[in-house]
Amino acid sequence: MVTSMRRQDRRVQPRIVTLNSDEITGLLVAESNFERQPFILCDVSETGIGIWTPEKLPMDSSIKVILGAEFGNITVSCQVMWCSEDPERKGFNSGMCVKGEVHSYIYKYIKEKCDQGA
Repeated sequence: MVTSMRRQDRRVQPRIVTLNSDEITGLLVAESNFERQPFILCDVSETGIGIWTPEKLPMDSSIKVILGAEFGNITVSCQVMWCSEDPERKGFNSGMCVKGEVHSYIYKYIKEKCDQGA
């Protein structure tokens, strides 16, 4: 398991970095216009997630994150805290604040999966 900290998104909890391991993907749905786009989960902490998307996400927008069968096809509500261009991967990295108990399930699942692979 790899953990790191970043100042720009102000998460004080350690994060589990999922990028460069098995890619965890899903679909984002903007609550304002129901526009959909794919994402790759880059990291997760107890209060938020870091994702990569092909298109920029508006700051403070409300987003539904849909994770696939490995998570029981769950949907979580998020708020975009920051979004910055990633020219190397030709897309955008975003920090999302995740709300609700469902996020604890995602964090525990990924932590267990990473611990088993370590």
